[in-house]
Amino acid sequence: MGWKPASASSALLRASEVAEWIGSTEAQVRNMRARAQLPPPVKIPGLGVRWLRSDLEKWLAQFGERH
Repeated sequence: MGWKPASASSALLRASEVAEWIGSTEAQVRNMRARAQLPPPVKIPGLGVRWLRSDLEKWLAQFGERH
């Protein structure tokens, strides 16, 4: 069974959730974001940035990642 966000139906992921999903750290996710190595996140007023799970799934599929 693979990693799932707090809610399996959750479409928006925080940096910490992305980090856990890809087996990295939150700092590394933020660095990857700054270098445009991740799909662009969605900016949500008052909440910061979130990544669309569907965008990350497509991105990971490019590398043959299993999750």
